[in-house]
Amino acid sequence: MTITKREILIGIIVSIFFIVSGLFISNYIGVKQGEVAEKYYKALKIDNDVKMFDYNIKTNGGNTLTYGNGIVVDPVSVPELNGEYAVIVKYTERYEKHIEYEEVEDEDGDTHIEEVIRYSWDRIHTDTIQANTALFLEKEFPVDIFNLGTGARVDLENQVSEQYKNLYHFGYLYKDADWFEDVGDIRWYFTVVPTEFKGSLFANFNGETITKKNAVFYREQSIEDVIEEKKISGTVGKVIFWIFW
Repeated sequence: MTITKREILIGIIVSIFFIVSGLFISNYIGVKQGEVAEKYYKALKIDNDVKMFDYNIKTNGGNTLTYGNGIVVDPVSVPELNGEYAVIVKYTERYEKHIEYEEVEDEDGDTHIEEVIRYSWDRIHTDTIQANTALFLEKEFPVDIFNLGTGARVDLENQVSEQYKNLYHFGYLYKDADWFEDVGDIRWYFTVVPTEFKGSLFANFNGETITKKNAVFYREQSIEDVIEEKKISGTVGKVIFWIFW
């Protein structure tokens, strides 16, 4: 097959179009990410200083990146677990029977449909309870600002409350203390977030109420960690764009 001059010309034009468009979009991505990063670079930095944080809020200090410790003021609990937490998630699973049909080949090379029965524990419900308010450097904020997540799985063997110990078997609580796997059986496990946390809060203190919409919390990250992340994000964004472009 012979490639004509017209096809070569069209190919060159298309290539130039994609390169120019890509450069334009890449530059736009860089500008936008640069604008975001600049807010962090220019923000007032407060490193675990309660008095300075308080003064900055009272004087509407603008964009601020603050590292500090936090603790929820209204921790939550459930009867099944010992202790209090910032977040508790209870997962409910049911033992289910699944019937599937597969195409199998016999010894003679003939294929036929065969019924296959499988059993599995399927999640059927998730319940989440969490604190409403947290103190960060001794100032109250809505707890959802801090992106506490769902936490780590509870070691039920050591943390199950006395009244539920009879339901514990092999890492789960089983309904009616029956852990033999029969269809319809119910079991539970939990994840929790501790009441204390730390990290860096970026927010614009301009007199408005601080909410999840106008604040970002970086858990377990120092001010230096956040700034470095912003430096890298601009380059990474461009690289990802060009890979898919």
